[in-house]
Amino acid sequence: MSAVIPMLILLATLFLGYWGQKQQLFTESAQYDFSTMITYVSSPALILSTINSAGELGTKSEALTFLAIAFIIYLFYMAFSFIVPKFITVAKESEGTLQFLMTFQNNGFMGLPVIQALYGAGAMFYASLVNVPSNILVYSFGVWAMSRYSQKGKGQLSLRKILLSPGFAASLIALAFFILDWKIPEAAESFLSLVGNMTTPLAMIVIGMSMTEIKFRDCFNDWRIYLLMLIKMVLLPIIIYYLFGTFLSHPIIISVLVVTAAMPGPSSATAYATIFDGDVALATRYVFVSTLFSVLIIPLIISLLNLAG
Repeated sequence: MSAVIPMLILLATLFLGYWGQKQQLFTESAQYDFSTMITYVSSPALILSTINSAGELGTKSEALTFLAIAFIIYLFYMAFSFIVPKFITVAKESEGTLQFLMTFQNNGFMGLPVIQALYGAGAMFYASLVNVPSNILVYSFGVWAMSRYSQKGKGQLSLRKILLSPGFAASLIALAFFILDWKIPEAAESFLSLVGNMTTPLAMIVIGMSMTEIKFRDCFNDWRIYLLMLIKMVLLPIIIYYLFGTFLSHPIIISVLVVTAAMPGPSSATAYATIFDGDVALATRYVFVSTLFSVLIIPLIISLLNLAG
């Protein structure tokens, strides 16, 4: 049950942002400014800070197999996201936000600390591999989905801007360093870690600030939130376990794959919705409710599938 503690810490940070906004401790532009910092500075730094991570479990061949499976899973998420709006009805301009929530989960902000708490530093290396396809797609497909019905997004975004965005570039650099077995200097790693570590508290504070713009009752009365949680955090992790478990021999590596798939909505969803004119209310409600329920769902998945830990 050690996974409960980091989740509760994240929830506490979220409520800190909510309280600060209610007390008017932030300026009017703070939410947008924090979102920009996350998207263009701290999150890319967090990606690059994992370059020197080395796996203590399995072989490089197993790590590459794990990475290939992670890519396949995310491509499935992306394809399935076009079907989800057919049975989870939202306004046309909110479909892109729903696709974003269907495709991505909170791997980096919650997944890494939870995996570290459950399985140790060696397992966290595999959890970071899940972030490779996630980070590549979030700065390409994620940006496109969140801004697809936004006049502001259409006016500002281009394929060239997406490809040259700091986060997308950081993802490609991290992947290249992994494949080539390159390392970065220790001082650079420390700097990137220092900057990257801002991501988690800033992201949760932004979500908390956004919570002041919607009614708490709206968070728990929306049946679409629960249906999306059931699909994304329960059914798909179980399917992933039975589809890909046979390709991975180490029980902890299999557990990392399934537990990361069961993570709640991505903290970055609110930041992206704010910057790219997505549905901030939908993103905030799903991230908040799924994060709250993840304290129960993740231990349930571990017990149900008899995973390591």
